[in-house]
Amino acid sequence: MAENKKKANVRIFGEEYTLKGRANPEYMKELAHYVDAIMREIKERNPKLTSTQVAVLAAVNIADLYFTSRWNEKGWGTGVEDAGKAGEGGE
Repeated sequence: MAENKKKANVRIFGEEYTLKGRANPEYMKELAHYVDAIMREIKERNPKLTSTQVAVLAAVNIADLYFTSRWNEKGWGTGVEDAGKAGEGGE
């Protein structure tokens, strides 16, 4: 049985993407907006970074938020000293 995939056209860090999935298109747009905001914040703090470096640091930041959330959900505390600061980028 074929799944009914939905689409959302989004812009992340100046690039256009078409996201496809089972999620509501508005939700996909919200996710894209979140990623874009993190990438722009990283670039603002570290203007010399390439787009690839910004993307990797954004991925690390988002993974850190995910793992910290999961860690706290299990009642294990933060688990890592300075959690939430994993991918701030170098100078």
